[in-house]
Amino acid sequence: MGTLLLVATPIGNLGDLSARAADALRGAALICCEDTRRTGKLMSHLGISGVRMVIANEHTELARVDQVMGLLANGKTVVVVTDAGIQTGQYGTLQLQGDGNYAYTLDNA
Repeated sequence: MGTLLLVATPIGNLGDLSARAADALRGAALICCEDTRRTGKLMSHLGISGVRMVIANEHTELARVDQVMGLLANGKTVVVVTDAGIQTGQYGTLQLQGDGNYAYTLDNA
């Protein structure tokens, strides 16, 4: 099983991103982000290229679950980036089962 990481990016100064967060982005097979333009600026600032980014927001997150789970099942690392800090008010639950199946529910706040 792979690794799913959540990286909250700086709201203001891109230099405020921690070294650990930058390493997570460098090692990702896929980055799920709210806006590829904003995350692309951060990646450029860090000198990171060649990592695939996809939009995963309230409109697309359910469609991304199969893609993310497939990568995780193959031992890859997926990073979920919040483009401006951590959002509150909307939560989802991803339940993994031992047989590789999963269930995802979006909780209404």
